[in-house]
Amino acid sequence: MPREIPALSPELVRAFHRCMLYAPPERLSRCLRTMFIEYIAHNRDFLPPDFDGWVDDLSLLFGLLDIAIKETKGWHDEEVISVSEGMKVG
Repeated sequence: MPREIPALSPELVRAFHRCMLYAPPERLSRCLRTMFIEYIAHNRDFLPPDFDGWVDDLSLLFGLLDIAIKETKGWHDEEVISVSEGMKVG
């Protein structure tokens, strides 16, 4: 019988929302992708044995960030007030 996956906790949802608010996902994605490519370029002959797992995990993270980029479009264009937390950005 398949195991039921629990829903995200409100704390995790708030933390993710805060992260996307203060670290724009487009910038975060670009920085992480650049760092990853730079790491590979400088260490291509000495990559760790579990590197394939890193690639799989980062691929999932980049997919999440790609969705976040679409979902947060307009958040960082001008001054934005977060309704759920009362935070002011911009």
